[in-house]
Amino acid sequence: MLDAWLFRCFNCRVLSIATLRVVALACLSLPLVHAASQQVIYGINPNGDLFYYQYLGMGDGAFSWGKVNVPAGNGWSFRHVFSGGDGVVFAITDTGDLFYYKYLGVNNGVKAWGKTHVLIGTGWNFAHVFSGGNGMIFAINDAGELFYYKYLGMATGAAGNAAWGKTKVQIGNGWNLPYVFSGGDGVIFAITDTGDLSYYKYLGMNDGSHSWGKVNMKIGHGWNFRHVFSGGDGVIFASNDAGELFYYKYLGMSTGAEAWGATGKQIGTGWILDHVFAEFPTPQDPAPRVEQLPPPEDPKCAAYASAAVAAARTAQNNAKCRVSPENGRWSAVYQDHYKWCLAAPPASRASESAIRDKHLLDCGATKIF
Repeated sequence: MLDAWLFRCFNCRVLSIATLRVVALACLSLPLVHAASQQVIYGINPNGDLFYYQYLGMGDGAFSWGKVNVPAGNGWSFRHVFSGGDGVVFAITDTGDLFYYKYLGVNNGVKAWGKTHVLIGTGWNFAHVFSGGNGMIFAINDAGELFYYKYLGMATGAAGNAAWGKTKVQIGNGWNLPYVFSGGDGVIFAITDTGDLSYYKYLGMNDGSHSWGKVNMKIGHGWNFRHVFSGGDGVIFASNDAGELFYYKYLGMSTGAEAWGATGKQIGTGWILDHVFAEFPTPQDPAPRVEQLPPPEDPKCAAYASAAVAAARTAQNNAKCRVSPENGRWSAVYQDHYKWCLAAPPASRASESAIRDKHLLDCGATKIF
């Protein structure tokens, strides 16, 4: 049942190891159930037993649950535990050993595992550790320095130096905060001792560069909770000292705006366990957009527009050749060029084509043989 929950998660509060094991929340969600209305949450009790819960109200914060309190494993007595997505779970011991686990029951809660307890790293003695998705792991030391790691063995559980890309690349400092957790797509949330919730946008997800968009944007206050973790897609879960679990929907994921949908909707009680974290979402490749265009009335303008669009795309795909698409000459929209061509004299068409060709030649995108 839902009573007997109250998870102590690493990304919620930094506590003494002697009094509490903390857990890094990998927290993102749109679980492998592949439905925006569902999320998988894992909980670990003081005995090290791992449980599976399926929350069904992601879309609107409804008090709606599927499977709950389903035993999924035991022996999970770690300092930090967090999801990497696609059923991958990372766990760190008190001595700093990092282990890889592959859970196969994400869709249905069955007790099924692939590789388990594979040692993939040592020296992970950090105050905070949490996933950024796609093998990216963030870690914060006691000095408040933020580091980037890239694990390349998500699908296989590979170990050794070859299983890692960039490691321990410092990308920030001043992260001496009690609560830090990932929201997905480079968004990091942090909560101060006074309960202020702030938004950060990290832009170096692919290469570990020290690159940031908006930082320290205050988006809320009164976040004085015992545990806080992300559910993905702007959903944030929070539980208070009474064990009540609440749902919040943040609408400013792409902008850092102080914008909220549903806030403070109670969705559970009795959340009393040692660790809690949500399944990190596996990014879905959007279906390619196919633009349906009406058949051109003028074959010469059809040829002109097709060549112009091809030139614009070539320019955009070459860093040295890029031109602002606000410049109509470099628009990648077929109809923009086609309609212009219909009213333009042949000499103007030839001139525009020549200008594009020269630019691509000068910047090295094309060559004359």
